[in-house]
Amino acid sequence: MIAAVRALRVLQRRRESICAGAQADVARPLGGAITPAALAEAAVRAQARMDDAGARALADRDRAPACAAGCSHCCHVHADASIPEILAITEHLARAWTEEARATLRERLARQAARVERLTDEERWASRIPCALLDAGGRCTIHPARPLRCRAFHSTAVAPCRAAFEGDVDAAPLRIPRLDRAHEAVEEGYDRALTAAGVSPAGYRLELALRIALDEPGAGARWLAGDDGFARARSPSGSGV
Repeated sequence: MIAAVRALRVLQRRRESICAGAQADVARPLGGAITPAALAEAAVRAQARMDDAGARALADRDRAPACAAGCSHCCHVHADASIPEILAITEHLARAWTEEARATLRERLARQAARVERLTDEERWASRIPCALLDAGGRCTIHPARPLRCRAFHSTAVAPCRAAFEGDVDAAPLRIPRLDRAHEAVEEGYDRALTAAGVSPAGYRLELALRIALDEPGAGARWLAGDDGFARARSPSGSGV
């Protein structure tokens, strides 16, 4: 019993250390004037912290995620992202994509919205509609800027993910508890930093919110000012990836 209590305390200290580090990283760009650019930078810092925490959690371990480019069984659901993450994606697209490619993406997101915006989580999964940000080969086209929720999802084997995608209701991804704890600690630190800065960490539907951000370049600034032009993309509490 004593050994179990000590082990739990070690896990709690490790989690709080990761959480505090993420909170400090995210808080830095929010220390002055909070602008859409500052929010995007905060999200980028959280993403980098999650990648680092995940790598540390997997160091010297014999289990690792089997996730790879083109493995997209999990990318047929409503994915959630905070508004800072949406703004980080729009900045990534502005840097890395041509204007023509962004225009094509806006058209694809508009078509996707018509298909998925009224679907519940269960209906979206049952429909097997792929994320609009996947290419023809099932690869994520915004992989470097993908949201924390997408970064955190993983499985050590492809078979159960494929089985679930094919309709096996008992199939589930094989998770790595240590990695889950690291990811959850980063997300908690991210949420704490945003909340402390007076910024909502609420989740929005990735595809729907990104469409708004691309179609309405001033939406981020208006959201900061209290005019939530992203409201129709708001994710119901506790749902999504």
